[in-house]
Amino acid sequence: MDPRGSVEERRLEFEEKRARVARWLGDVRMDGLLLRRWENLSWIACGADHGAERDREAGEAAVWVDAKGLTLLAPNTEAARFDEEELDGLELEIVSWPWYRDAQSEVQRFVAGRRAVCDSSFAGFADQRESIARLRYSLTPQEVARYRSLGRDAARVVEEVARECKRGTPERLLAARLAEALRSLGIEPTVLFVAADDRIDRFPRPVPTEARVGHRAMLSVCARRHGLTVALTRIVQFGELSTAMESKQQAVSEIDAAIIAASRPGVKGSALFERLLDLYSQAGYPGEWQTREQGGAIGYSNRDWLAHPGQIEPVRPRQAMAWCPSVAGARSEDTIIVDDGGFEVVTKGEGNWPERVIDVNGAAIARPDVLTL
Repeated sequence: MDPRGSVEERRLEFEEKRARVARWLGDVRMDGLLLRRWENLSWIACGADHGAERDREAGEAAVWVDAKGLTLLAPNTEAARFDEEELDGLELEIVSWPWYRDAQSEVQRFVAGRRAVCDSSFAGFADQRESIARLRYSLTPQEVARYRSLGRDAARVVEEVARECKRGTPERLLAARLAEALRSLGIEPTVLFVAADDRIDRFPRPVPTEARVGHRAMLSVCARRHGLTVALTRIVQFGELSTAMESKQQAVSEIDAAIIAASRPGVKGSALFERLLDLYSQAGYPGEWQTREQGGAIGYSNRDWLAHPGQIEPVRPRQAMAWCPSVAGARSEDTIIVDDGGFEVVTKGEGNWPERVIDVNGAAIARPDVLTL
């Protein structure tokens, strides 16, 4: 069975997405939508893997969506694999051309005479990337199922590698183990940070080095499969936490639990940012939020939007969120799905990682603790 779901499930997912696009096209009075960015191709094609050249925001293939359906526009080097391996169960047409022809000219020829918008700067089409991104923020039931599977697998890998950490292990070796284990499950690590000892405190985005683990290690990833991305962080400690570190870990756990509880459909990113500032102050670390980004919405990108003072995007029903508060060497991060009835943590492994249970207005919210080895 296709891990992205049955043919019928993919058909239902695609019909929901096509309906969203049709409504939006009616609102903006356009004939069709040209999707070129990796994340949007994966979204509209229900988890399709768009392949190589991830260093660019878009590849040679594009998808045209209008009231009639979906058309794949691609050179012959891309079209066959998409058709046979990625688009099963989706009703679409394929327009292909020899690889040596100019892709921009071929796409322009296809769209000629129609009012079109695009999700990137391309061939003179109106760039509506921000508006188009909003179409994918509310997850379909099929995407939620894929998210649960991805989150469970990614958390299991990170926690297993963390448990196997030894004193003297180089950061790069831990990173290599993470990458290999994730890729063996069809998961692509889009962000992979590993830090040992004081590098956890000094660098908010610690690219792995030859530094060796002495007393403490942090493993942090963004991991993608079938287009969807989760984020999570786990920390291990050799020996008991110091009193100072215990206080810091408790603080980030409380901040994380409270901002998760505050993440509800309709709440704007700016309001959540203000809530974060209050939480840091209440915890006794009023300036720590300035050391790194605090997180926000996640989905088909590592972050669809970040919380900051000017963020006008609201949380959507069934939207994925990932917060990452930190206090001088302590950090807490998981991926959740928010809905009107509450939230679900999707990055839970096999249930054997230590947790801190935080009371937030009478609700018990568990956050990952530091694993002592």
